[in-house]
Amino acid sequence: RGHFELECGPQGAIGVGSPQEVTEKIIRMHENMKMDRFMMQLSIGYLPHKEIMKSIELYGNIVAPKVREHTTEKAKV
Repeated sequence: RGHFELECGPQGAIGVGSPQEVTEKIIRMHENMKMDRFMMQLSIGYLPHKEIMKSIELYGNIVAPKVREHTTEKAKV
């Protein structure tokens, strides 16, 4: 359980939290690893369909545009 909680924290690999927290985590990973791709995986079966769809909506409408904006600005520098 402790390892799982660490992975959910700011330095971990699991993207849970508010859209802002997930955005910050992805940007931090991008800066630390210089990655140019990011793949998101949602577990289905544990959450109701409505909640999964809400997560996808938040990612597509809030998280991804902010990450894209940040990485585009960094590329111009």
